[in-house]
Amino acid sequence: MFRRRKESNNEFCFEIKASNETSVSIDAIKLVRSVINVYPKALLKIETVLTSRAHRSLIRVVLPPDAEVGRDFIRVLETILQSLLPPDVSCVHVKCDEGLPF
Repeated sequence: MFRRRKESNNEFCFEIKASNETSVSIDAIKLVRSVINVYPKALLKIETVLTSRAHRSLIRVVLPPDAEVGRDFIRVLETILQSLLPPDVSCVHVKCDEGLPF
């Protein structure tokens, strides 16, 4: 069994999913990483897990403990990411304990 981590104030996840059965490209994942990396408060790590259904992946973002991240920050980031991705790829904020195990 996989252990699921509880989402904290400095940790959040984005699910990247293609609208069809094509694979989510590595370029899409790199794009998400690069956009997140330009924000203040440097990230400690981003983990990506590809499932057996290769058109879904989950990126876990962990900010430093002193980072103050509100829901507005996450919504704005989600909007920016979605606007930069191809039309057939979605990027949505999800609870870290939903969907794909880490």
